[in-house]
Amino acid sequence: MSIILRNPVEFRRLLIKSGYTQRGFGRAINISEPYANQIVNGERNPGPAVAKRICNILNIKFEDIFFNTYACKSEQKNNLFGQ
Repeated sequence: MSIILRNPVEFRRLLIKSGYTQRGFGRAINISEPYANQIVNGERNPGPAVAKRICNILNIKFEDIFFNTYACKSEQKNNLFGQ
């Protein structure tokens, strides 16, 4: 499962409205500045714990800024007995 930022531009606006710089945002959720910048720019996806902290500090619902994708890496075929 991947947690993906819906809209990086809107997310940056939300940070500004909430009074956070990218550096301050990273510090508030206890992640490194480069990691915070990558999340804000949509270059990296946060893990579940980080996504939860983001929602908590911004006082928003998960689905307002993130969505989930379910990625299955299996190449296994679903046919039984070679059919």
